[in-house]
Amino acid sequence: MLTPRFELTQDDNFVIVEIKTPYVKISDVDFFIGGREFKFFVKPYFLRLNLPGEVIEDGREGAAYDVDKGTFTVKIPKLNVGQEFPDLDMITTLLAPKNKLPAPAGPMIEAASFNSDEIGGGGDADDGDDSSDFDWEIEQVFPHDNLKLSMEEEEKYGFARQKSGILKRRQEELFEIADIQSPESMSLSQIRTARLSSEDLKFDPEHYLADYFDEESIQHILAFRPPWTTGYRQ
Repeated sequence: MLTPRFELTQDDNFVIVEIKTPYVKISDVDFFIGGREFKFFVKPYFLRLNLPGEVIEDGREGAAYDVDKGTFTVKIPKLNVGQEFPDLDMITTLLAPKNKLPAPAGPMIEAASFNSDEIGGGGDADDGDDSSDFDWEIEQVFPHDNLKLSMEEEEKYGFARQKSGILKRRQEELFEIADIQSPESMSLSQIRTARLSSEDLKFDPEHYLADYFDEESIQHILAFRPPWTTGYRQ
C-alpha cells in the first residue's frame, strides 16, 4: 500500500483532510471516522491518521473528489465544536501507531457511498467488498523524499529529473504504454513500490509454464537477431 500525500486544516466544526489520490475508482473508497482516528483506503492508497482530538461520524461528514487535481477533500466532524486541534502539520505524529493514542470505539470499516463529485459520509460495508479483508492496522511508511512536496508540487522525472507536467497531458496514451499513470504525484520510492505491485499483479504463472514447456512456439522469437546487431559487429 502507498501512503498518499495529504494536508490537514480545520475550522470550528471540522477537520478538513486533502488527500492526493489521482486516477482511482471513486466507488472503491472506504473510510472510518471515530474516536481519534481517521482511516482512508482506496487501491493502491491507505492513510490512517491519529488525530490530536476527538472526531465523530454523525451525518455532518462528507467528501468531494476533484477529478482534475486527483484530490479527495474529506470533512471530519469534531466531537467538541470549537475545539482547536494542535499540531496538524506534524506528519510523523499523525501517522503514529495506534497504541500511542486511545483506541476508538465502533465498527472498523465504513464503506463510503459516492455520487458524482459530491460524496456522502460512511455507510454500511458491502459483504462482498474486498476491504473487509484489509488489515486496517498495517504499518504505513511515509517516504522521506515525499515530505518536502506540497499538495500542488509535482515530482520530477526524466534525465537528471528535470521534467514534470508532461505525462499528465497525455493520460489517454499513457494508459496504453505505461503501468504507472501518475508518477508526478508519487515519490521515487512510491513509484518503485507501484511498479513492483504492478509486476506481481500481471505475472501469469500459466503463461510462464506454457513458455517453459512449449519452447517450439517461441524458438523463432529467441532466434531473432535485430539488424543493428550485425551492423554493430561490423
